[in-house]
Amino acid sequence: MEFYPVSPADAICSGQERGGPPPGIVAVRPGDLRKPGLGGVSALVTAPPGDRPFTSGEELVFCHQVTVAPAVLRRSGEVQAGGWLPDHVTLGLLEAYLPAGEIEELVEDFGCAEERQRLLPSAMAVRMVIVMALMPDAPAPEAMCRAVGLLLLLPWARAWHVPGGEALTRRLDMIPAELFEALFWTVAGPIEDPAEPGMLWRGLLLCAMDGFQVRVPDSPENREHFGSSGTADNSSPFPQARAVILTAARTKGTLGVEFGPSSDGEQTLTRRLVKSRPGLFSQGRVILMDRNFPGFALIKEIRQQGAHLLMRVKSDITLPLVKALPDGSYQSFLADGTCCIPVRVVEYDVRVPGRDGAEDELYALATTLMDWQACPAAELAACYPGRWAATETVIGEDKSAITDAGPSRGPILRSTSPHQVTQEMWAWITATQLVRSQGCQAIAGAASRPQAPAAPVAPARVSFTAGRREAVRALTQTLLTANVSAGALAQAAEQAGQRVLGSLLPVRPPRHRERRTKCRQQFPSSPPAGRVPASAGEAVVTIYPAGQITYADGRTEPAHVAADTS
Repeated sequence: MEFYPVSPADAICSGQERGGPPPGIVAVRPGDLRKPGLGGVSALVTAPPGDRPFTSGEELVFCHQVTVAPAVLRRSGEVQAGGWLPDHVTLGLLEAYLPAGEIEELVEDFGCAEERQRLLPSAMAVRMVIVMALMPDAPAPEAMCRAVGLLLLLPWARAWHVPGGEALTRRLDMIPAELFEALFWTVAGPIEDPAEPGMLWRGLLLCAMDGFQVRVPDSPENREHFGSSGTADNSSPFPQARAVILTAARTKGTLGVEFGPSSDGEQTLTRRLVKSRPGLFSQGRVILMDRNFPGFALIKEIRQQGAHLLMRVKSDITLPLVKALPDGSYQSFLADGTCCIPVRVVEYDVRVPGRDGAEDELYALATTLMDWQACPAAELAACYPGRWAATETVIGEDKSAITDAGPSRGPILRSTSPHQVTQEMWAWITATQLVRSQGCQAIAGAASRPQAPAAPVAPARVSFTAGRREAVRALTQTLLTANVSAGALAQAAEQAGQRVLGSLLPVRPPRHRERRTKCRQQFPSSPPAGRVPASAGEAVVTIYPAGQITYADGRTEPAHVAADTS
């Protein structure tokens, strides 16, 4: 099943059974609190409440529940917390969107489990890499401090301290990168059930694929392994990793990722993804692709798995007119000299308001959806712009989580070795997928409440930044530890969901802006600075029917081809 979970209250963190006290803040009288023992490290304890109820105006101490641990009573009377602090550390709200105890199971499966208690166990190290992917401003020790939160203040019977960054690096060197990859594939998917209303178009799941690059620190190992782009002699300031990402258009859920050195092209990475994960391109899906992706061999491989494609075609690709269709599209084919793939072509231009036609651009879309009645040309042209929201927006949101994380401004990873860069890449995409799962769950929770919004909230309106901040806040406030009760988890998830829904992105009319630099470059020859003007309003899409010649002055005449009216 490619979507998980149904509800945070149904999940269990770190493999623990749900129990413990009910959720909420604890209120006690100051006089009922005392510190037992002879002045050593101890928790405050309360006297039996008796039968005296609280009264209005009475001063009380309000306490936040941190965790549940066995008591250790010293001979001198001090009361301390038993157990080992790292066993209580989780991903907070995001842990609820992982299968129960998944990280511990993976640590065991990959042979990384420790036989004795360590200052930094492997399971905690895995969680710290995910946490750091959401805290670009925090170095490793600071990120661990935030993840541990108030647990660090508890009077543990066995003392624990935050390890340094070197300890995390050494521990990660012992953990296979394949563990992080396996963790990602447990959460990869469209997030929502494809059977939910609005998830499908014409009975098909709309997906989008795009590529991107991300910089990594300039260490000799990284430069040798990843290389760089933009220069012929590999002299770019930072090495770069290249990746392709496949997402669900409606929820922006990440279906799959493949990455490698910058020398690996997008088509190479896509073919690798098709070979390793053919189920991503199964029947019932339509993949939106940019004009840099289509290649005959790649299209053939995807079609063999069952998925359909809707792709923009470069101007130098010949698409012979075989038969014109009533919806304005026409039948054509792609060939490589040995075989051909039938396609349907839609040609149209987009006229942007306020441009007087100066920015009109011809689009040529080729699709393997051959039934013009089931998938009309106008709907195909309307579906294609969803590629930007489904991939480019996702890539931009993901990169915001690592902006300024490394030794340079802008999106960059932290790790100085290829092994840990691979770990960090998988952890980064996993973390962003968990944040989006939290946003979709907030929408589902709002729809199930009695005061549900009149119109359903589209996942595209959920702010990724607001969701990421809620996830970080749950960590720093230690709202959810490993043995927190199901009620506490449900309460924390509902409160976070309400705050996320309170920060929905506004519904704006379509805006259009020229593709040019918005800020002045620091060179004498650069153009003068100025705000790029924008226009608002619906763009006009004009489909050019096959068999019709359209001239620059708007005149048309038939091209004497037969139309299929069946």
